Amino acid sequence: MALANVIGAFGLAGAAGLNAYIPLLIVAILARLDMLQLSPPFDALASWPAIVALVVLGA
Repeated sequence: MALANVIGAFGLAGAAGLNAYIPLLIVAILARLDMLQLSPPFDALASWPAIVALVVLGA
């Protein structure tokens, strides 16, 4: 279920435009630096593969 939510977030962000990935990337980085607490299933955004995917999609 968590993976489906992340994939859904990528799909919605893609439909809204590439600039929608920037806020998601900021949230992911803040969560990785323990400056923001994400509850499951959104804590998957703090993983390195998710951050790399957001950087690639935002570039």
